[in-house]
Amino acid sequence: MLVRHLSDHIVAVDLAVGNACVTVVSFHFPTSLNQTRLVWELEGVLDLLQTRNILIAGDANVRSTLWGPELPDHRPQDEGGPLIELILARNLLIWNNSDSLSTFETERGKSWIDVTLSSQSLYHRKGNWDVHRTILSDNNPITFTINGITCAPPGRSCLSQRQRLKLAKATKNSFSRFNQKWRTSRPRRSWNIGSSGLICLLNKQVLFVFHGTCQGLNPPVGQRTGDTA
Repeated sequence: MLVRHLSDHIVAVDLAVGNACVTVVSFHFPTSLNQTRLVWELEGVLDLLQTRNILIAGDANVRSTLWGPELPDHRPQDEGGPLIELILARNLLIWNNSDSLSTFETERGKSWIDVTLSSQSLYHRKGNWDVHRTILSDNNPITFTINGITCAPPGRSCLSQRQRLKLAKATKNSFSRFNQKWRTSRPRRSWNIGSSGLICLLNKQVLFVFHGTCQGLNPPVGQRTGDTA
């Protein structure tokens, strides 16, 4: 898994299984914020991703007969306008089943405010899409499957045992230095482990360790890379 984007309202990751790669975008549009601005934020993320197989799922907090039945609701239909415009402009296809259980339910009523979308290149691999009733939350969980994704058959590692050990030691040493630097450079009270800044630092550290270590892994041409010394 590779994190592509992380913000308060949108998360995007690349998921790889075997030779298949799907970019999954999860979002939440709070009712307290302007919906048009939130859709613009989502559109900006999609512009940055530039990926072919993309799946978008989230709590839009708007209703539409495109992803739910036509029922009385306190949310006006036209609230979904900006999101629908994005769907049409991007040629996205909707996975929701309008006959499903409601995605949001309280004692006051129920509604269909969650939507699952995908690029056209991924839609033919759509499997099950289901809503499950729960008493643990007002939001009913949604599950779906993507057909045609299978794990690659097991094969020999491209790194020998000695090379894997070298990479592990380099990773341990590098993160020990990183941890010491982090502890001495910032007051403990200002730590925010969930912040996007820290995640960005960690991602950079991983890439630095991997690329820096792998430069010394490739043996000269003709030299054996077996597991024995």
